Amino acid sequence: MTTFSVANSTPLQVDIWQSSDDSSTHSTDMSIAPDVKEQLIELIQFLQIPYETLVPDLQKAIDENMKQNGVENNDGVFRLDRYHPLDEIQDWLLSIAYEYPEITEIIEVGKSFEGRPILVAKISGRSSDEERPAVFLDAGIHSNEWVAPATLIFFINELLTKYEYSGHITYLLNHVDFYILPVFNVDGYVHTWTKDRMWRKSLSRRANVTCQGVDLNRNWPYMWDELRGASADPCSHAYAGPHSESEPEVKAVSSFLESLGANLKAYIAYHSYSQFWMTPFAFSRNARPQHFERIAIHMHTSRRVTEAISGTHGEQYRYGPVADLYGEATGSSIDFANGALGVTYAFGVELRDNGMFGHLLPPSLILPTAEENLAGLLELATIVLEEKGVSRAADTRRLLESNRN
Repeated sequence: MTTFSVANSTPLQVDIWQSSDDSSTHSTDMSIAPDVKEQLIELIQFLQIPYETLVPDLQKAIDENMKQNGVENNDGVFRLDRYHPLDEIQDWLLSIAYEYPEITEIIEVGKSFEGRPILVAKISGRSSDEERPAVFLDAGIHSNEWVAPATLIFFINELLTKYEYSGHITYLLNHVDFYILPVFNVDGYVHTWTKDRMWRKSLSRRANVTCQGVDLNRNWPYMWDELRGASADPCSHAYAGPHSESEPEVKAVSSFLESLGANLKAYIAYHSYSQFWMTPFAFSRNARPQHFERIAIHMHTSRRVTEAISGTHGEQYRYGPVADLYGEATGSSIDFANGALGVTYAFGVELRDNGMFGHLLPPSLILPTAEENLAGLLELATIVLEEKGVSRAADTRRLLESNRN
C-alpha cells in the first residue's frame, strides 16, 4: 500500500497498480477502498490533478473476469485462451514435455518459500550445434499479472507444435535453446486464485514482521540498495526485502541464469500492463549502458521487435529505457541480466492493455496478446542468430525437402 496526505490531513492508503513516467502520459493507476474514495477525490481536486474512474467496482470486475474465464471451460481440456491455476499449468507442462520428449525438458530450478517447484521448460531442436545461444523468458514475477504466464504458455505450445512445420520456428529451435519460466512467483500466483486476486508480492514471512511478502522484481542483486521505485517498508507493494536475493525464488532463478554462462544471449521479463518494450536500465533515469554500441543495439532491436508486434494485430508498443517509460525501479531482473551478467539483449515487456482493463484483461484478449508477442520473440531470436552469423536459408531448404519426402 502507498500513503498519500497533505498537511493536517489524515493519510490515505491506496494500492498502486501501474505508474508511467512516459512523457506522453505521466499517469498512475490505483485502486482505493470505498471508505477513502471521497477524501482521495477531494485531495486530487485540491491538487488540480485530472483523473478518470476506470473500474467503479473492483470486486464486481474481478467476478466478471472470472465468470468470463469459466465459460465453456469445464471439459477438462487445457485451453490457451483461458487463465489457469498453478496446478493445471504445471500438470500441462509435464504432459506436453512427455508428448515432445526429443525437444523438451522440464527443469526444476528451485522451490518457493512455501515449497512449490519453480519449473522451466527448455525447448531446443535436433540440431548438432555445440554452442547454442540461450534465450530465457520469465513471467508472473508479479502474481496479479495473469496475462503474462498465459502468454508464455502460448509460446511453449507454439514452439513445440510448430517445430518441423513452420520454417521460421524450425530454424530458430535448431540453433537456439529457449528456456521458458511461465510462473515465477508460484506462491503469489496461487494466492491470487485462492485469497486475493490483486496480490503482487511473494508470500515469505519473517519474525516480528506483520506484513507478508516481497516484491520479487525489487530483490535482485544489482543496485538493490539504491531504493528508487522500491521500499524498505515490509507493508509496501514494492518492498525490496531485507537484503538482495533474500527470496528463494529470486536466488533460484538468478543462480540458474548464472549457470548458463556466456551462452545466455537474451533475457526477457514479461509483465502487464501498458504495452511497452523496455530496455535497460530501470535503476536510474540517468543510467545508460556504458558503450554506445550497446545502446544502438537496444534501439535497433526494439524497433524491429515492436514493428513485428504491431504488424500482427495493429497494437502499438512503445519502446525505450525502463526508467523513462515506467519509472525508476532498483533491484530489477532486467538490470541484473544486463548489468551483472552482461546480457546485451535484456528487455522487459509490459503486455496489453493500456489501462482499460489493467490486470483484469478479459480471456478473449489472451490469444491476440500472445500472438503479437510471439512475433516479437521470434524477431528477437532471429536478431540473436544474425549476430552469430547463422543462416536461415539452409534450414528452410532442409525443411522443404523433408516435407516433400
